[in-house]
Amino acid sequence: MPDRAGGSVGGQVPQRGGFRFALPGLTGAIAFYCLSLTPSLLPRVWYLQAVMSAVTAAIGYAVGLFIGWLLRSL
Repeated sequence: MPDRAGGSVGGQVPQRGGFRFALPGLTGAIAFYCLSLTPSLLPRVWYLQAVMSAVTAAIGYAVGLFIGWLLRSL
């Protein structure tokens, strides 16, 4: 329970609501994002590269979550 000064009483830290990213998912997203930036023989405009990087990062996040779930279930 917070006191009037905005601190916490009894040493408890107030919880923030929100989404937390999973480490295996972030690892996969970063790996796939880096792979999307590898050189290509076809020139790409910046906005197309941004869309492709975002899509591959989302796919990498899903793959990372799946691999993490698979390893935990074994």
